[in-house]
Amino acid sequence: MNALKRNVDYLIGEVDGEMSIHIGRGYIQDSGKYKQTLSVPVESLHISDVLYEQLLQFDLLYAIDSNKVTIGTQDFVASCAVHISLEYAGHNIWKSGVFTRLPTIISIPTEKNPEPQAWRRLIEYISPLTVGKVGIVVDSELGKFPLFNSRNIPICENFFLPENFQLIYASSERDLASPLNKAIRTCDVDASKILKILSENFTSDELVSKIRSNPNGLISLAPAS
Repeated sequence: MNALKRNVDYLIGEVDGEMSIHIGRGYIQDSGKYKQTLSVPVESLHISDVLYEQLLQFDLLYAIDSNKVTIGTQDFVASCAVHISLEYAGHNIWKSGVFTRLPTIISIPTEKNPEPQAWRRLIEYISPLTVGKVGIVVDSELGKFPLFNSRNIPICENFFLPENFQLIYASSERDLASPLNKAIRTCDVDASKILKILSENFTSDELVSKIRSNPNGLISLAPAS
């Protein structure tokens, strides 16, 4: 997969009279279908197909991914997030990337897709601590991104993205030109590992009891040192 040539793609539209532009990367699969691996919202006055230039608009970057497991008859979700710090070497080459893990959240899903609820928790957690524009890298609901990012629809329930937040799409598939995909992959692997540990060491009833005893209806696990 690493050797595949990615194509640059553009999603250009209009939402409530405002121009909406997302620039991404992807490739044609053997089946003939186009596989999207990245999509970044850009400002209409600063259009670039270089990821580094696209990310200059953001003061902070985070990535989050959630996985689900069934224990007994009950579903549980682990949501893992990282803060992303990047150093660019030029010419589409990234010198380094540091992914600092945030606490993992274990919850009982209430929606078919638990991802947006996890995004909301992350945003509410970091929002009081952040200044400037924040990009949240996720791997779900790509088709709704223009509406989410323009705040025309809520990401879940009645929760709209704050004005200084934007969603970025990246798949967990590795792309050497995009550290954002690696960040999502890190979150995905962490969530899978944590769910495996929980399923091997706790019964469904034990986890449900722990979650419901928390006023916020979740379990928070500190990142491993």
